[in-house]
Order: sequence, then C-alpha cells, then structure tokens
Amino acid sequence: MRIGVDALFDAHGGCLANLRMLLAEWHRSGALKAHHLTVFASPRTAARLAGFTDDHMDVVVLGANEGGVVGRFFYEQVTLPGLLRRGKIEVVFCPANTMPFAAAMPAVATFQNAAPFCERLSEQGLGVGYRVRFALLGLAMRITASRARRVIFVSRYFQKLFEGRHGFEPERGVVIYRTVPGTYSAGVVALPAGVRAPFILNVSHAYPYKNLVELVRGFAQSTGRLRPDVQLVIAGDHESTYGRRVREEIRTLGIADRVLLTGPVAPEAVEALLRGCEFFVFPSTCENCPTALIEAIAAGVPIVCSDAGVMPEIAGDAAVYFDGRSPSSISEAIVRLEESETTRAELRRRCAAACERFPTPAAAADAPLAAILHAGERGA
Repeated sequence: MRIGVDALFDAHGGCLANLRMLLAEWHRSGALKAHHLTVFASPRTAARLAGFTDDHMDVVVLGANEGGVVGRFFYEQVTLPGLLRRGKIEVVFCPANTMPFAAAMPAVATFQNAAPFCERLSEQGLGVGYRVRFALLGLAMRITASRARRVIFVSRYFQKLFEGRHGFEPERGVVIYRTVPGTYSAGVVALPAGVRAPFILNVSHAYPYKNLVELVRGFAQSTGRLRPDVQLVIAGDHESTYGRRVREEIRTLGIADRVLLTGPVAPEAVEALLRGCEFFVFPSTCENCPTALIEAIAAGVPIVCSDAGVMPEIAGDAAVYFDGRSPSSISEAIVRLEESETTRAELRRRCAAACERFPTPAAAADAPLAAILHAGERGA
C-alpha cells in the first residue's frame, strides 16, 4: 500500500516526538516492508526527521515554513492534494490535527492540540495572534473530524469532548496514548547551566495556558516555608511575549536568585533534570496528552499538577492536585510535598503503576499503522 504522511507543520514538542517514534518503530519492526511511505514535510520538519527514514520511505520537502500557519494551510490544502494524486497515494496519515480537505483518498488524522477547545482559554491573556491561530485550527480540526475515515485521539478526555460538543461518531475514533519515553542517554548528562540542587522542576514552553506566572507567584508564596536553598527550574522556550511576562514577574517578586528559566533544552537534558529534581510541578490547564507529565511519571518523580482537563486521566493517583489558576493553591501543594518525604515516596511508588497505562513504543506504533492500513483497504 502507498501511504502518504502529511508532515507540513513545524514539528516540535509532542508532535515531533510522536512522529519520530512512529517512523523509528516502523523501521525497527519492518512493518513497512510490504508498503511504501512518502512523507510530505516542511523544511524544518524534514531536517528534524533526519535519521528516522529508511529505504521504504521518501521525503518530499515543501516550503511550508516560510509562510507560518498561512504557508502550511496553502501547501496542505492547495499543493498536497495534487501531489497525493500524482503519487498514487492510497491513504494519507495526518499526525498533526488537520488533513488536506480535497484529498480523494481516505485519511487518518491524529488530534494532538487541545488548545482551541479548552474552557476559559479566552480568559488567559492570549494575544490576538494566538486567538486567531487557535480559532482557525479549531475550525480545521472540526472539518477534519467530519471528513477523516478515522481519528486517533491521544486521550479519552479529548475524544469525549469531540463526541459531546461536536457530535463526533464514537465508532470513527480510537484512543491511543502517547508512549512512555525511553532513556535518551546511557551516560551521565550534565544539568543545564545555573541549575543547582535541591530544585523543583517544571518543563513547559511559555504559553499563557501553562500558567507559569501563577507558578512563579505560588513559589514566591512558598519561599518562607521552603528550605532557603530550594530552586525552581522552568525548562523550555520562553522567548515570547508571555515569557517576558514571566521574567518580569520573577523580577517584581524579587526571587531572581531562586528561579531559573533554562531556555530550550535537549531531550537528554530533560531526562537529567527529571533524575535530579525533588519533584515535578505542572500547572497547565490546557493539555491533550502532555508529554512532559508522562515523562515525569516514567521517571518515577513525585508530581504536583493542575486538576484541570486531562491531567487526572494521565496522572491518576500518582500526583497531588491543585488549582492551576490559583497561586495559593499551587503554593500549598508545593509546601505539602516539600515537607513530607512520606508523600513523595508514596507518589514515586504510584508512578510505577501509572506507567502501566501507557503503551510501549511498539504498541503505540502498531495501533496507528493498523488504523491506517484498515482505512486504506476500505478505500480501495
């Protein structure tokens, strides 16, 4: 079967990790030996997939990055359908939320981004650019849901949201959680510059719904009850308008000596941070299947996190919960874990059981491929 992959997006974070995992596992298992895969990728995505392709895959690079979201939409909706026809593609897999609407062949889409559908997102200080982007993405995802042969959801929470809010037929959906990540490095990886033990860890890029301002305020409220050497480390890309708000809040609260924004870090550095932290704090209120939270569970790290949306589904009883919009609630949860080694030990134990809910990389790759092949056979 000739399978096309719509990778015309600027892959990063969970979407990139998931696509790399799929390609690596399909190569490892030899699942594509009887098939041929053509990946239609934006330039940056193609570069980030280097080393994850094999002889059963072609990569066709389209200049989708130059126009941002508009460029992606143009290449996906105008250019890609013709390329799929000329390439005699029998089924198209769309791993990042949207599909080419004019595609003549069946499509299987994975819904990764929950932001356009999160409650109260409009109250979280999003700028006009983000609001327009999420509105367009939400519309495109609703159209994709109506046209795709099969939709892969990465949480039951998000599938139920689509069924209840948009009338999505349950029989066309399947839930496949993201896999528990493996070890990136067998050796010792140095912590990012400026990190000192003991430290509390958050891994998040600077988006308003990540509630990093509330986290900084909650940590500031906790400092009088924490050991004076405890540091808050926030790892991620913070070069944005909201990131500047976070830095300004740190300065205003006078805690610059106790809070570190690392900037972007490599996966192996995240692994090192998880191994070295006291516990993991995750105040986001808008997620679908958060990779950072699953990584913390897999690392056996005590967790305090938001009680909103999908978080209780993902973390289960392996976390202490708080209101991610309330600095005082965040503060109380931080202090609770800091003061109780018994609670931290119990959460570590529960993480091991929580990992059993997530598929192995092989299972997480086999299930989407089965859905893709089934859709292609039905479309024949």
